[in-house]
Amino acid sequence: MINNPAVSLRSVSHRYGKTTLALDDVSLTIPRGVTVGLIGPDGVGKSTLLSLIAGVKIIQSGTVEVFGCDMADKAARQALSHRIAFMPQGLGRNLYPTLSVYENVDFHARLFGLNAAERKARISRLLEATGLAPFPDRAAGKLSGGMKQKLSLCCALVHSPDLLILDEPTTGVDPLSRRQFWALVDELQAESAGMTVIVATAYIEEAERFGHLLAMDDGKLLVNKPTREVMRDSGAATLEAAYVQMLPSEKQQGSGGLEMVPFAPDPASPPAIEAHGLTKRFGSFTAVDHVSFTIQKGEIFGFLGSNGCGKSTTMKMLTGLLEASEGKAELLGQPVEAGNIRTRMRVGYMSQAFSLYEELSVRDNLMLHARLYQMGAAGKQAVADALIQFELAEAADMKPAALPLGIRQRLQLAAACLHKPEVLILDEPTSGVDPAARDMFWRHLLKLSREDKITIFVSTHFMNEAERCDRISFMHKGRVLAVGTPAELTARQAAPNLEEAFVRYLLDDEAREGLSERPSETAVSVQANAQTNNAAVPPQQTADDSERPSETASVAQLAARIVWADQDLDVRAGIRPSENVRSDSGLASSQAEEEQTVVSPEAPISSTPAESYSETGKITEREQAADVSDKLPETESVVQAAARSVQENQDSDAQAGNRPSENTPPTDTLKYWLASVRTFALRETKELLRDKVRLFFALAGPVILMVALSWSVSFDVKDLTFTVLDRDQTTESRRLTEYFSGSRYFQQQPPLSSSSDIDTALQSAQTRLVIEIPEGFGRDMLAGRRPEAAFYVDGAMPFNASNIQGYIGGIFALYGQDLARETGLTLPPPAAKIEQRFMYNQDFESIFAIAPGVLMLVLMLIPAMMSVVGVVREREIGSISNFYTSPATVPQFLLGKQLPYIAVGMVNYVVLTAMMVFGFGVPVKGSLLVLTAGTLILLFVSTALGLLASTIVCSQVAAISLTAIVIMIPTFNYSGFLHPLSSMEGGAYWMGKLMPASWYLNISIGSFTKGLGWHDLSREMLVLLAFYVVYFTSACWILKKQEK
Repeated sequence: MINNPAVSLRSVSHRYGKTTLALDDVSLTIPRGVTVGLIGPDGVGKSTLLSLIAGVKIIQSGTVEVFGCDMADKAARQALSHRIAFMPQGLGRNLYPTLSVYENVDFHARLFGLNAAERKARISRLLEATGLAPFPDRAAGKLSGGMKQKLSLCCALVHSPDLLILDEPTTGVDPLSRRQFWALVDELQAESAGMTVIVATAYIEEAERFGHLLAMDDGKLLVNKPTREVMRDSGAATLEAAYVQMLPSEKQQGSGGLEMVPFAPDPASPPAIEAHGLTKRFGSFTAVDHVSFTIQKGEIFGFLGSNGCGKSTTMKMLTGLLEASEGKAELLGQPVEAGNIRTRMRVGYMSQAFSLYEELSVRDNLMLHARLYQMGAAGKQAVADALIQFELAEAADMKPAALPLGIRQRLQLAAACLHKPEVLILDEPTSGVDPAARDMFWRHLLKLSREDKITIFVSTHFMNEAERCDRISFMHKGRVLAVGTPAELTARQAAPNLEEAFVRYLLDDEAREGLSERPSETAVSVQANAQTNNAAVPPQQTADDSERPSETASVAQLAARIVWADQDLDVRAGIRPSENVRSDSGLASSQAEEEQTVVSPEAPISSTPAESYSETGKITEREQAADVSDKLPETESVVQAAARSVQENQDSDAQAGNRPSENTPPTDTLKYWLASVRTFALRETKELLRDKVRLFFALAGPVILMVALSWSVSFDVKDLTFTVLDRDQTTESRRLTEYFSGSRYFQQQPPLSSSSDIDTALQSAQTRLVIEIPEGFGRDMLAGRRPEAAFYVDGAMPFNASNIQGYIGGIFALYGQDLARETGLTLPPPAAKIEQRFMYNQDFESIFAIAPGVLMLVLMLIPAMMSVVGVVREREIGSISNFYTSPATVPQFLLGKQLPYIAVGMVNYVVLTAMMVFGFGVPVKGSLLVLTAGTLILLFVSTALGLLASTIVCSQVAAISLTAIVIMIPTFNYSGFLHPLSSMEGGAYWMGKLMPASWYLNISIGSFTKGLGWHDLSREMLVLLAFYVVYFTSACWILKKQEK
């Protein structure tokens, strides 16, 4: 029983939906101060377990305690947020790509309430330790994978946590960066004595360096022991083999015993794939840089490199999915062209992500593939054979979503091989698959290569898989570093294994780029280690080897020592574990002296800072240091220097009066509350200003809408075209025509010549009104009879037709009055004389109503559309975990996200108001202060509505679509913009009243057109404030600070 553990879980289970059981009754205890490795393939529950420990996910059942506090308690999670750091899965998922290196770390430091002096000291210290100090202004999105992981670590450690949780921090990173990363973790853990580290890793061999081991499968905990005990009890040579032994018997089938038959190339056969100077650029970024290689028929050719090095891009160019910027490629003797269907029919391609249809069964997916490749009648038999060959018969009628990852990958391979291709291109086909399933997968590849003579081009992250290839190509930063068989590449660098050879190629590549030089101290360290441990010096230590560079001097020295020490310890496999006592983190320290230790893969041991355990009993920390000191070179440890530097910085901080790092900054004060809001707001503002597309939409979008809608939407029925069919051609008929042509509402078109032209003119929309004056019109008028004229009105648009009808009546009334006055005819006076006078907009021009309405529409739509992506975008990229694990509250987070878009909205308001006043001639007749205050309240409302929508949906596309529908339709139809709200009835009326747009429209039109002030519009402002309270409170209530 461990007293006062760091982490304790009891009977923890977790489900996603009703069917997926991620954790199944997991119980474990982790002591303080240890480094724990969590292993298992993708989908076994590792990330869920770490998220529960970090407080990121809601605990569904069971108990999770961290440092004795229940993580189900909100107050406890808030208090522990200062002591926990969580680095989520994925390259830099807790980073913000547009923010610089310094700004990313500064944002995390501000979240935890560090003052300016603390932030500056800690950020400087971390950047110096990680080698990022030369790049403080470089955007995180432009960093390499290894540098992103180092920056992520800086962000996690900036508040000096007691528990560091790393979820697959080195997945997809090149071997050199991986080693430097772990050296950095060791160094920083030595700096923070007693820090507990929990690491989930996809590379099982990587977990051999950790003192304690947790192994999982299908949501169950398989083992919770010190790593050396696991190795001793299993008797396995590697941790991967030991893990396979832990799996159920049915999952062990097909593992181990994979015999690679040597490849014998056929000299008479032409190459299957050739690439010469292949280059691909995306804008100014070069993804693939002059890559050249040749792959023989039937060969298994491996592509090895980190994420983003250009592997997938090269493969897509070879299949015609991407067009090369430079160079040429030939596939089966034919130039690679996107439209060459015949060549594509001879190639099978398996993408990195699952690319088959989740809605179809296994059999249906294969049948569809057979039809796509035009296999005809042979397709059905080919599917039946594939189900047997790839051992998919039992799952033939199941959907892919219900299958384990290993079977899903076999299904993709079966689909790629179904049409009997001559070349098979596989992009990381075993990523996330358990070791036994990987072995089975490779058996299929070996059979396809050796028996069916299929050329296989495969990319991978796993070194043991690369060793199974006939030849491999090391790729880094879009360039091919070396090509050859695994044995050849290892021998060229005089390396003990393929991974070490890759590391040396990476160092050589960095040397050519003119980065830092590798210290000559490394060679001395190697020699000293070798002599001390009675091990041979790595052969062929040349001057070139001693000048290999690394990203940073301190980290490179430590990484190099670990690399060479691992080599030296490899030859000591016969030493008993008790003779190789090590600290779990690879570091041991005491009050008197600090020494660097090296973790041997053959003998990983768990320990705490106070003591370490052997087979026979306890070994004190001082004894550890003494034991280790005999095995290290005399050269000063980098960790010693780093720790001493840290201590000096802490002493200087204390002398300067700064807060000690051990003290938790207060986060329950009003000052921190406002500072936290400012932190989120500043970060959102920087991201917005650096996103040119969003910034253009935010600033230019409102201007475009104002111009387009104000000029296109008009209720002014004027300049209507009309024409005349005058059969009379007298002075009286022309006089009648002049009354219409002289009106500002009509524009006369050329006259018609016959009755058949009337229908043609109206049908073609050339005219809206046709006046037909019959023969004898003037004669009848002069004779005192009642002549007639015909008016043909285009009634396709009832609104215009009704106005035209009114205009005709008005013009005829004026014509009659003038005619009576000229003839001396006395008309009886009317019973009452009615004079129409308009209080507002006396000219009756719709621009005075349309422009204020467009202002309302734009200020409702654009800020809401901008803010709606705020929360959901962080969910998609994973950076919302920074908020989950911080002391900040939901209102702080949402308000901080809201403020930048309110500021942008106010800029839009000023610009649009100026356009209306000076461009459209719509003056502000009322109070400008009232209009500004009402606009500010509306911006709070619209951005809160956008945040509310973003808390409901899970994707940016859905969020934008939902916001557009919710805002556009009610705002256009029920706000009074097109139709007066007072004329609506029933649901339409209440729909308008329940939308903020109708209330702001009163403020906008009242201020611009009616000359209203505070007293007249105070009710509208209070209603808008109520809308804001409802929207913002609802968003805070829906957005939880934990995931389900």
